[in-house]
Amino acid sequence: MSFLRLLGSELERFLARRLARGLVLTVLAIGALVGVLVFINSHPDTWNSGFRATDLLSGFGGDITDWSEQRPTRSGFVEDGYGNWGNYPYPGLEGIVGGIGMTVALLFGGVVGASFLGAEYRYGTIEQVLLWEPRRHRLLAAKYLVAFLGSALITMFAIACFSAALWPAAVWRGTTAGVDGRFWLDLASVILRTGIVAGLFGIIAATVALMTKHTTAAIMGMLGYNIVAGIVIALWLQRFHRWDPLQNAVAFITEGDAGKMVKDQGWEIVSSHTYLSAGALLAAYAAVFAAAGIVVFRRRDVT
Repeated sequence: MSFLRLLGSELERFLARRLARGLVLTVLAIGALVGVLVFINSHPDTWNSGFRATDLLSGFGGDITDWSEQRPTRSGFVEDGYGNWGNYPYPGLEGIVGGIGMTVALLFGGVVGASFLGAEYRYGTIEQVLLWEPRRHRLLAAKYLVAFLGSALITMFAIACFSAALWPAAVWRGTTAGVDGRFWLDLASVILRTGIVAGLFGIIAATVALMTKHTTAAIMGMLGYNIVAGIVIALWLQRFHRWDPLQNAVAFITEGDAGKMVKDQGWEIVSSHTYLSAGALLAAYAAVFAAAGIVVFRRRDVT
């Protein structure tokens, strides 16, 4: 069987799962609810323009009349908030979309990736699939690619729906001042990068589910890391901060800088590397997990 046919078969299996359809419906329902609540609670008046469309990408405040000229740049974010200037990380486009991007990517990527492979062991279908495609590395490569695409597309759909649900509040209960071609390009790029991060998280979660043969273990492992990692790194592993996959994911999504912790009368965070390097590092993590998964899958009994 050709790899494209194998990939198509795995994609059909993914789309046939209730989880995929359920996530889409859940996203639509949550997006509609958020849009209604924001619309109702946005009250333009003399001192307040209501909900600003540019808040999707920037928390500048005020009405931006031209996004192309007033877009957040590194030169506007090198100050630490106390009048001190230095090599501080540029946070990037950390508006509403960027602010929720990592959380949505981690949640959807973890759930989709972990459940896609975890369900194979739970229902015993992995043995059946191997009967007509015994080359395990090809089969797992196809599953990884589908996990990546499924996680990425569902996450991008979620962020796009969320943005669309907030748009009526900007049009009728706020302002769309500042929205131009560059704004739409930035919004599309943030959504795309969020999808890529979700896809990479999906591969990592799928590998953990493969190794543990359990969906819940992968989901709880990723969520547990999200809760514990920040505390552990801040207290004991400060040197690891620049390599933390979560902060690199945030930097890549928002087009900001990843930071590193240096000791200067206490620990402080300074700029380490750009968002492209952060994305490459995150991809390297996913590649290591995928390689480990292929080695384990080829050598271990699937039952």
